[in-house]
Amino acid sequence: MMEKFDLKQTKVHRTLEGMLIEVACAIMLAAMWALTWRYWHATDMLESRIIVCVAVTIMTVFLLVSAYFPSYLAWSFPLNNINAVGRAVRVTRYWALAGLLATVIGLVGWGTMKPGLGVFIGCGLVLKWTAAILEFKNKDEKEKLQ
Repeated sequence: MMEKFDLKQTKVHRTLEGMLIEVACAIMLAAMWALTWRYWHATDMLESRIIVCVAVTIMTVFLLVSAYFPSYLAWSFPLNNINAVGRAVRVTRYWALAGLLATVIGLVGWGTMKPGLGVFIGCGLVLKWTAAILEFKNKDEKEKLQ
C-alpha cells in the first residue's frame, strides 16, 4: 500500500542546478550593486536606484530561500507528488534569476548601451551554460536508467 504524500515532510536538498542558479544570482547581485554605485554615485538618481536594488535583493533572497520550503508558498497547481514539488522549486529559483537579470539589464540600460549589451550577452551566456550543464546531467541520468 502506498503512503499518502505529505508536503510538510518533504525536504529539498541542494542540487547542481540549484547551486548554479544561486551562484549566478550572487554574481548578478554583486554586479547590480557595483553598477548602481559606479554609475550613480555622485548623482541625484542614486536614491531611486538604491531603492530598486534593495527591493530586488530582498526579493531574490526571499525566492532563493523559499525554494527550500515549498510547503509555505501558495501555488496555482497542487503539490501532491514529488514531481510537482520539483517543478515548484525550479520555478521559484528561475523567478529569482529572471527578476535579477531583468533588473541588471534595466540598470545598465539607464546608463549607456555598450555596457548594457555586454551584460545582456553575459547573462544570456550564463543561462545557456546552466541549461547545457543540466541537459548533460539529465542525459547521463536517463542513460543510467536504461
